[in-house]
This record gives sequence, structure tokens and C-alpha cells, in this order.
Amino acid sequence: MGILLGWGLSLTADLPAVVTSSVYAFLSGGMVFNTIKGEFPVKRESSFTAFAAGCAVYTAVWLLAE
Repeated sequence: MGILLGWGLSLTADLPAVVTSSVYAFLSGGMVFNTIKGEFPVKRESSFTAFAAGCAVYTAVWLLAE
């Protein structure tokens, strides 16, 4: 149902690029979050600081590539 509703909305409304980008970012973040939940060990032997630093570097590279 959601796919049909989104398709109909795209035919009738011209959404700004910021809205489209925000939706993509939200969906991508959700996918990354769910993947990370499954990949990190349960014992919490992982380093969140290293993960956050990797995310920051990756984001900076993407922003500079634009």
C-alpha cells in the first residue's frame, strides 16, 4: 500500500530535493543501524569511538566529493 501511495504522491507533487534527500538519509540510516546491531558482538567488546570516527570520515569524504 505504501508503495502505491508513494507512487501517487510522486505523480501529483513536486517535492524539493531536501525532502527527497532527507527520506533517503533516514532509510539509509535505518538500514545501517539494523546491520550494525547484528554485526557488533553481544559482549560489547567493540569500540563505539572507532565506529563514530569511521562514520564521520565517510561522511566527510562524501560531502567533499559533491
